[in-house]
Amino acid sequence: MRQWLVLFACAAGIASEAFTTNPVCGQQNCINPVFPAVEELARNRNKKWTCAARKRAVASLDFCKPFVTYDFALPADEVDPDTAARKQEGQAVTHYFFHVNALGMDAWLEKDGDGDCNLSIKRLVCWSFFPRCEEGKKEGEVSVYLRPCASSCQNYISSCGVECCDESVQCVFEHKKSVNTTGGQPRTITTQGYEAQMGPNALCTGGSGSRSVLAALAMPVLGALMNNRAGAGAVLAVLAFSLQGCSDTDSDLGAEVPVHRVGNWRAKKDYLVQEAVQPGPGATKNILNSCTMMDNAAATTCSAHGSCKAWNPANVKNPLYFCHCDRDWFGSECKYQRQSQAIAYTLSVLLGWAGADRFYLGQYLSGLLKLCTAGGLGLWWLADIVRVGSAPVRATDHNVAADLPHWLFMATTVLLTLAVSLVVVSLWASASIRARRRKNADMMAAEEDRVIPYPAYQGPSDKLVEHGMDPQASRRFLELIWGYAPVRLCEHGMDPQASRRFLELIWG
Repeated sequence: MRQWLVLFACAAGIASEAFTTNPVCGQQNCINPVFPAVEELARNRNKKWTCAARKRAVASLDFCKPFVTYDFALPADEVDPDTAARKQEGQAVTHYFFHVNALGMDAWLEKDGDGDCNLSIKRLVCWSFFPRCEEGKKEGEVSVYLRPCASSCQNYISSCGVECCDESVQCVFEHKKSVNTTGGQPRTITTQGYEAQMGPNALCTGGSGSRSVLAALAMPVLGALMNNRAGAGAVLAVLAFSLQGCSDTDSDLGAEVPVHRVGNWRAKKDYLVQEAVQPGPGATKNILNSCTMMDNAAATTCSAHGSCKAWNPANVKNPLYFCHCDRDWFGSECKYQRQSQAIAYTLSVLLGWAGADRFYLGQYLSGLLKLCTAGGLGLWWLADIVRVGSAPVRATDHNVAADLPHWLFMATTVLLTLAVSLVVVSLWASASIRARRRKNADMMAAEEDRVIPYPAYQGPSDKLVEHGMDPQASRRFLELIWGYAPVRLCEHGMDPQASRRFLELIWG
């Protein structure tokens, strides 16, 4: 009985959280919060909403206009629908800007992009701030806040390749965290996930995701079962068996599995807290986007490492400004310094064979592999020289600063190519000369070892023997003539070589 209670509590999120530890997994796009604008869902649910006329209010939209294709609701505390729509869009753009930068991308470069990940972020933030109006409600009537569908969240996970290496990346959840306020009083912060429905659906906001047919059929059934206790208990009990994070080393539910109590993405620093700025000296609450304070000191705007730039200069009805960082800085508030492309290129040229450029960029595994292979026998080293110098490359979570002039890269590349070519040609020529000298030496040695018989020992001696002369006497006679005749011919002015050829001719 105790095991079933623990399983049920774990699946329902009542018990203390426990997640399995995977030491060989590599995290990707695992940030806190892991979903864009997810911390606003609980706040929006506590607001009052009224249905708005889409045809009239959508004219005030710019960023979210392609995604808000339904009758939506706006906060009831704002009388003018156009003003309310512009404020909601401003919050959506703000969360898009901060989330994209937190993923290590540049929101200024991505804002007009149409990649799957980029579009999934845009849809999720817009659907979080423009909830669907309740079915059957008319303009001006009160509507409940309909959270984005879980399918939209799953679409973001798959499109952006989110991987936190544990079970903490769940679209449907409710998380409570106790924190201390500035006055020392404890405060509970509740974070809610997305609606357990597949979109498009009248019970949630958003469109369909890119999940399988099985998931599409299972989600509505799951949502229906969750509406009654018996169905919820059955579903959660079944899910509990498949949740690795619910097994604990302190429990007797089975084999011991290494676990951690805080999800990997929750254990990271909240980028919204890190990027928040203080509006003024006496302010007690920080805000996002220092560019919203036009009268703020320049030292605190964009951390004094950038300037405020209009998000869409053509949208004069709802002007939004965000930090555009200087060359050597990055982040939503330009707080972090980029690594240098010039330094990376210098290391790549001088010590690239040892992987120094990879180590500088924070790519330790590939740097170690490059070191062990001596720069991939030189090929990897040369490829990285071109890669690092041609354009700003990716470091750990940002692109390096573009502080290497392109003409300098071209000049050094040409000089390096000439130097490498000269070394290669020199080595080839030296090897060829050594091979030729070795061949000539071998031929001379072979010539010296070969015995060339005198012509005097052939033919004529046999003739003398035929005329009755002793063979040894004939050989001595011919040797005497052969040694004496050339000398006599030379004394009479004949060239030594010519005399020898003459005697050979006569001899023959």
